[in-house]
This record gives sequence, C-alpha cells and structure tokens, in this order.
Amino acid sequence: MSNFAGLFWGGVMLRRIRKSSQRIEPEGARSKTRLLGALAVLLVLALISFFVGTRFQSPRQAASKASEPNASWITAGVGYGVMTERIVTRGQLAAEGSVKINAPSSVSGTQVVTKTGPKVGATVKEGELLLAISGRPIILCAGQLPTYRLMQPSDTGDDIKQLQNCLRRLGYGTTVTGKFDLPTSIALLQLYEKFGLQTIRTQVTDAQIAQSKKSLDSATRAVDDAVSAQTDGIQLRQAKRQLDVATEKKRTAQSDVEKKLADDQLLAAQESLTSLNQSLQQSVDRAHEQQQTAESSYTELLSKWGPTIPVGEIIFAPVLPAVVQTTESILGAVVSNSTSSATSSGSLPSSALSSPSISSSLLGGGGSTGTNAIAVLSSTKPLIKATVPIEKARYLKSGLAVTISVEATNQTVNGKIQLNDVGDGASPLPNNQFTVIPDAEIPAALIG
Repeated sequence: MSNFAGLFWGGVMLRRIRKSSQRIEPEGARSKTRLLGALAVLLVLALISFFVGTRFQSPRQAASKASEPNASWITAGVGYGVMTERIVTRGQLAAEGSVKINAPSSVSGTQVVTKTGPKVGATVKEGELLLAISGRPIILCAGQLPTYRLMQPSDTGDDIKQLQNCLRRLGYGTTVTGKFDLPTSIALLQLYEKFGLQTIRTQVTDAQIAQSKKSLDSATRAVDDAVSAQTDGIQLRQAKRQLDVATEKKRTAQSDVEKKLADDQLLAAQESLTSLNQSLQQSVDRAHEQQQTAESSYTELLSKWGPTIPVGEIIFAPVLPAVVQTTESILGAVVSNSTSSATSSGSLPSSALSSPSISSSLLGGGGSTGTNAIAVLSSTKPLIKATVPIEKARYLKSGLAVTISVEATNQTVNGKIQLNDVGDGASPLPNNQFTVIPDAEIPAALIG
C-alpha cells in the first residue's frame, strides 16, 4: 500500500472522529480524553501505513524501478537421440534373379529329353547336369559372363578363364591361363565322362595325334643316336685309333723314308678325324631340326585336338545355387518352343515389414532370354518387393535396416532396403517402391 493511501485513510478517520467529537463535546473532559486517545491511535495507524508503504511494492512498481541486467549468454540443455517413425507395410516375395535356359546349339532337328535332372523345386549347384537334350548336356557352372561362342582348343578370352575357374572349383586342377589348353581339354573330357556323355571333338582325330607322336618319338631317338655317334660312336673310335697308330709310327720312324711315310699317315688320320667330326655334327644338327619339326607338328595338332563346347552345353549362371522353377522332367519328351508347364509349388502371399527407421542388386547375365527356354532357374536368396504410402517415401533410404515378418513360416528376420530405379529422376514425386534384401534365408519355395 502506498504512502498516499495511508494518509488518506487516516484523514477519513480524522474527519469522522471530529464529527464524533462535535457530538460528544458537551460531555466535557471525559470526551476530550477520548478524542486524544483516538488521535493517538490514528497517528499510530498512519505511521504503520507509511512504514508498510515504503517497505512493500507491487510487481509493476518493482519492475519500473529495476535496472536492465548485464548482457550475457542464455543457455539451455540439449538432448541427443534418434528420431524414429515406425512404418509397417506388406511385400511380395520374389526371386533375386533368374536364368532362362535353352536347348544347346549343338542340337539340331527334334529336341528330345534323353537325360533328366533335378525336379522342379530342387536346389541345384555348380557342376550338376540339368538335362540332356538329344544326347547333348546342359551342365551348370557359376559365372557372370554368358556363353556367346563355340569354345574350342587354342581359344583365349575371359570366357575361357571363367570355364577354367569352374573346372578348378570342381576339382579338376586346371590352371587359369585364359587359353583353352590341353589340361582344359582333359578336364572337360573327364567332366563329360562323369555323366556318361561324350564331347564333340575337333577335326583332329586321335589317330592323327598318335601318328604325330610316333614321328616325334622317332625324331627324338634319331637325335639321341646322332649325339651318341658324335661322342663315342664306332666310326669315331676307329678314326681315333688310326690317329694313334700314325702318331706312334712317326715317333718310332728311323729313316727319312719312314719319317716321310709316318708324316703322311698322321696327316691323313688327322684329316679323316676332322672330317668325321664335321659329318657327325651335321648329323646331330639334322636330327635336331627333324625333331623340332616333328615337335612343332605334334604341338600344333595337339593344340587343335580335344573337345569343343557349343553354346548352351555349359551354362554360366550367376544365381547358383539356384532353385529349379520350371524344367522338362519326362524322359523322351519332345521339347517345344515354350517353357514346361511344370511350376514350382508354394507361394508367399505377403510379408510384413516393420521399420524403426525403415536393396538388392538383381543378378543378371547368364543363360538366355529366348522364347524357347526349356528350364528356368531362380536364386535361392529371395527378395521382398514393397511400397509405402507416398507421404512416407521420404523416410526410405538405401541400406536402412528393417524387420521382416514372414507370415507363412512365422519367421522374423532382419534386412536392408534398396531403393528401386525410377528413371531419369525428373519426377517431382519421391519413389515409394523399394526392395528388401533379407539377412537370413527365407525358403525359396515360397516365392510366388
């Protein structure tokens, strides 16, 4: 309360008291005493009001009298954490990659199944025989580069390296040189023999190889004989004995006639030995030349001898191990220009994806995309294709972790997102389609 208020309140009381004193003034001295007492009380109250008014202030009065504080930094505590939004959607299980397989190019005319292999739904791996069509095999090898040419001895290239790597993994001990060499031919012969099949050979026959090898062996023996004659042959030994006899006669000759005769014999023996050595060296040189010719001929024939691998007899598939989705499984069946009606059983209607924060490179290459596919293989590592509402698409990031709930197997696995390609990026809308790569195996038979 302010000083003015206190004084005003005292003034009101004084007037009231004065009016009262006027009424009781006739009572005399007693009335005066009462008036003085009232004035004393009024004075005390006025002093108390003044004291209270000077000691206590309203918030507005205190604020008006306060001075500005010194400038300083205003700080507040900052928390650190991950902002999350849980998104749940449904997805469709699909194969990570697939390969369509045609009949080998070595098959002409009617295509008949002469050997059957793994059934639909089976898992196949590298080195297995998928089928044989009209006696020609379809053998599986892992690799990214599809077959595009007839592979034959002396060929070089990355496809030959891929073939040699496959043979090496299968235990045939080939060296990866990138050249279709003799060890590669031998390994392929063994691979085909494993399935009871024969390779298609080059025009160089086994008989030609045997005859060429015989000629090489004969030339090699001729070199050995020539070298032996040059070092310790009968002719050489005889020439050396004649030289020794002539030398001894010259040493023992007494008369001039004997000395002249001994000199002539010694000279003749020396010339004979020199001529013989030259002749023997020429024989050795000729034998070496003949050996080199025979060896070159044999090597040339050998480099052209061996199996040829027509397109389609060895399939390089990037999805091995793989699941057989379709195949011809009836022995003697005539292969048509469309895939078998057999299909894999089992399907996965949907998968639930949940993400506390919400890719997959499809395996490509290998096999064929032709219309006359007789078998289809798919990866044993299924993917999940899914979408989210367009307003949630901004939360999608490649590599983001997700939780996958597989309803058909009551299975929960982790996975990672890969965003799908949406073209040139000209669209203003975010991409709400994505692929999930599971970290653990999901049964490939559930692909649907």
